Amino acid sequence: MVEYVEKKQNLGRVKRYNRFNRLTNYLEETEGITDEYLMLIQEEMDIDDPEELALFTEEKLLPSLEQLVSQSEELRSNYSNDELLNVHAMLPQAFELLIEANESWLLGNEGSDKLFVAADESYLYYEEELKKLASKWGIEIVWEEIE
Repeated sequence: MVEYVEKKQNLGRVKRYNRFNRLTNYLEETEGITDEYLMLIQEEMDIDDPEELALFTEEKLLPSLEQLVSQSEELRSNYSNDELLNVHAMLPQAFELLIEANESWLLGNEGSDKLFVAADESYLYYEEELKKLASKWGIEIVWEEIE
């Protein structure tokens, strides 16, 4: 869940309004995607049994992540702003890295831990870059915890 507030900056009133609307629309459209991602990760972390985790990964996590990649890529067509599109491109990339990490783990590859770290860092980088863009546009994003 995300909360956003418009900050006062010396932008033209119309320009500030357009950017605020553009970003709030983006946040609303991606909220379901990011919430689903975070719930999947939480569900994964709650599984202690390796066999159950492998089954969850094969049957639920990987198909769900592939769906999130598709949904994220479909959203691109809703936007034309290059700055926003550059940040948005990081979202499906983070999901793709996580898919690669999980597939590697299922195959028993020892290097999968590095892929998991890279996937986590990639998603966090997306969030950081989105907050930077919002700040540049006069908007403050406050991430809320999902329960």
